Amino acid sequence: LKLNIGNPAPFGFNAPDEILYDVIHNLSAAQGYCDSKGLYSARKAVMQECQR
Repeated sequence: LKLNIGNPAPFGFNAPDEILYDVIHNLSAAQGYCDSKGLYSARKAVMQECQR
């Protein structure tokens, strides 16, 4: 199941309440878009996790 596009909610994949809470409380500090390659810190974290 590819989750890179579209809305996963119709397939039963809903965000946990903790995620919704954090998103709501961090909206004022959020930026609309990042670089098309993604955030460097997120890419680095994924790379490190994949190397484990």
